[in-house]
Amino acid sequence: RQPQGTMLARASPARVPLGWSHGHGVSRRVASSGRAVAPATAPRPLGQSACRVRIAPISRTRADNSPGTGQDTFSSSIGAPDESAPINTSGGSDRSKPGDRTSGDGKNDWLTLTFLAAVAIFVCYADRSNISTAIIPMAKDFGWDKIQSGGVLSAFFYGYAMTQLVGGRLADSFGGKRVLALGVIGWSLATFVTPWAAAAGAVPLVAARVLLGAGEGVAFPAVHSLISRHVPKDRQSTAVAAVTAASYGGAAFAFGVTPAIVLAGGWEAAFYTFGAAAIFWFPFWAASSFEVV
Repeated sequence: RQPQGTMLARASPARVPLGWSHGHGVSRRVASSGRAVAPATAPRPLGQSACRVRIAPISRTRADNSPGTGQDTFSSSIGAPDESAPINTSGGSDRSKPGDRTSGDGKNDWLTLTFLAAVAIFVCYADRSNISTAIIPMAKDFGWDKIQSGGVLSAFFYGYAMTQLVGGRLADSFGGKRVLALGVIGWSLATFVTPWAAAAGAVPLVAARVLLGAGEGVAFPAVHSLISRHVPKDRQSTAVAAVTAASYGGAAFAFGVTPAIVLAGGWEAAFYTFGAAAIFWFPFWAASSFEVV
């Protein structure tokens, strides 16, 4: 039986036309005598492409009667690795950034990171929330109406929105540890000087609130960068959940404690108290170090 597409004929040589045979994917010129004439270049074997690509062999092994299933299981591996590829022998991660540790024992230090980051976010939300209570006596002292009070409260979010992307980029470039430290210092100072800014006028007060938001805007990008680099994969969701819970805890704490502080020492005392909280956090954060995972 002739291959499909073949123009060879079994008739007499005189009746066989000159043409091409394409049987089995190989082109052959057919002479009038009925014999195939070899082409100028050697034909490629069936299935071989003109562009040669080396494919690593796939080895397949079988483990008879996988326990508990009564069935055979298979595992496959693709060829040998490329020996020319560089091998990381430093023991650290190639995701390290300036300001983040790349080596060391790192035993359970992701727990320290999660705890200190949660405390920072706790303070962050407490500092932004205390004015929700303090705005009442502030408006009374300065004679603000509802519109003016709303302007003071909303100024925070302009700064907060501006530094979200900036915080993420800075954390990627210089390490989340440094960025979070600068953020905590910045928003704590803005909180601490709020009474003086309010006494100076509306513009300084709005500027202080914008700076507060700008400092807090880098907090979550920095913390997420730290978690992605220093917390094991199977614990990252737990770390994020702890930090997120701390944010709501800080807001609840501020709402509950600020009225008592205002009654005891005036609305100014609320900003002095919350602004000074970073003094107790920063030494622990500066002394900490975290292993890249």
